[in-house]
Amino acid sequence: MEQVKNQSNNRSLLMRLALVVFDIVAVNLSYFIALVVRFYVHSEFNELAMRYIPAFRHFAPFYTVGCLVIFYFFKMYNSRWKYAGLGDMNRIVYANLLAFLLQVVGSMVFVMRMPVTYYLIGAVVQFTLTAIIRFAPRIILVESERAKTMNRKDDAAVNVMVVGVGETSHVVLRQMERNPEGVARPVCLVDFRSNDSGDVMQGVPVIGGVDKIDEAVKKYELKFDHASLSSLAVSDEEIDQAYNSVNQELIDAITLAHSNIYKFHHSQLFHADKVETAPGVTCWQKSVAIEKVGLYIPGGTAPLFSTVLMLATPAKIAGCKEIVLCTPPDSQGNVNPAILVAARIAGVNRIFKAGGVQAIGAMAYGTESVPKVYKIFGPGNQYVMAAKQQVSLHDVAIDMPAGPSEVCVVADDTCNEVFVAADLLSQAEHGIDSQVLLITTSEAFASKVEAEVEKQLARLPRKEIAAKALDNSKIVIVANNTEAMALANAYAPEHLILPSDNYEELAQMVVNAGSVFLGKYACESAGDYASGTNHTLPTHGYALAYNGVNLDSYNRKITFQHLTEEGIRNIGDAVVTMAENEQLEAHANAMRLRVKSLK
Repeated sequence: MEQVKNQSNNRSLLMRLALVVFDIVAVNLSYFIALVVRFYVHSEFNELAMRYIPAFRHFAPFYTVGCLVIFYFFKMYNSRWKYAGLGDMNRIVYANLLAFLLQVVGSMVFVMRMPVTYYLIGAVVQFTLTAIIRFAPRIILVESERAKTMNRKDDAAVNVMVVGVGETSHVVLRQMERNPEGVARPVCLVDFRSNDSGDVMQGVPVIGGVDKIDEAVKKYELKFDHASLSSLAVSDEEIDQAYNSVNQELIDAITLAHSNIYKFHHSQLFHADKVETAPGVTCWQKSVAIEKVGLYIPGGTAPLFSTVLMLATPAKIAGCKEIVLCTPPDSQGNVNPAILVAARIAGVNRIFKAGGVQAIGAMAYGTESVPKVYKIFGPGNQYVMAAKQQVSLHDVAIDMPAGPSEVCVVADDTCNEVFVAADLLSQAEHGIDSQVLLITTSEAFASKVEAEVEKQLARLPRKEIAAKALDNSKIVIVANNTEAMALANAYAPEHLILPSDNYEELAQMVVNAGSVFLGKYACESAGDYASGTNHTLPTHGYALAYNGVNLDSYNRKITFQHLTEEGIRNIGDAVVTMAENEQLEAHANAMRLRVKSLK
């Protein structure tokens, strides 16, 4: 590690020295060019050679040292120019302005007055050279990433339409640029607050506003995915056909899972009690369903029809009037039939063939076909998550920030290594960016699990995906259960499995987790599908502050209060006193008038 650090420091030092050398050349070359250009235009070569060249040479060393000091002061040798931005450009501008003043005043005071064009041309050339050399790494990086993003092979990336509003679209495009090995290629952009088309943002054509989105989705689905869509909406006939294509065993399994999910979430219904906080002062809450909710169901490497049940079932119980579901179609323009079956069983109102960030944008702002919703639920890749977080800043609520799936298993010698290995792999197969963590007090048990993971991995259809996820995963050996649970709580996993015989004792120590699985038979798969708990959970440490989706996620609590004359007499004077001390006279007066009316 120390060697790597030293190598990095050496490279940084060499880069700084290279910049210093370049600047020495640039500041002198700039004003020499200015002299040549100035006197070439006026053909005054004799005067140039006899008068101005000696003056230039005399002042050059002092000016060079002065520029280096100025550049150092403005941190032009300390910035990471690979990530240069507007702030860095401002510093270059200010540094060169100060250098320009040094050139003008210094040459006039210590040497001689030079032609005005000399100063102007020299300043422009110097600014250009010093800026180009520093922004070149940034330009090369951005353009190379954009080239990688736009030129991915069809089998390595998904073509997407970016939907957003100004800055939101910019952020999503930047995210794609910064992840050139990702799975999305932007092909067009819809700006919901503009109907202008023909513009370009970061190399991606802007096709227009909200009135163009349906047309655009159909166009690009046909062009890139060869899916001819007559409509974005899924028809009742398509759902009926889905029932005919799904085997009865799967329909029965979905029905059973829905029943258990319904029971668990129905038990969460809110029952309000009126509370008399003081004589004559009564307060209570009313739970009101969010009228319009949007559900996003990924259609990537695995059709997550179970997520339909997890999101739509509590929405139906809560009383949401409109439940909209968006999911990407296949190359034939069809939605996975199991998703459609689950959607009908769970009570989804409308289903649309739209995926990726364009689906998030469609639900956030509304289109010709897709209605605008008030809150968006559902998992997705890094681009979908970025889009959800961006639209949540101003336009629509979201369930939670989320990312790749993860599991943490806290185990010891009392556990079954075959079960534990299977639990770890069940998360690893989700995606290459998933992570699994085994915390154990036994080195021998860790070795058994590691061997069993290799054995089971070889039999998995998705072993390549799982293997890459395991590269991001860890086995940690600790001294005792207290250390194990402290580490688990710090990790704040999406799924926490406690399969040891003393799971009840360990469960008492749980502070941060999305969902907890107790005992050797409680595999994470049970929660993913049919136990009844919700599998839409916080990831990436968000369990420190967020809970998973539940019935309250689809409701708002509205507070009520009623005051009688007795209530005014009991709290009126306190309200007036507090308002006066906060210097909010209108607040005080509103209560003061009521108090006086009772006297």
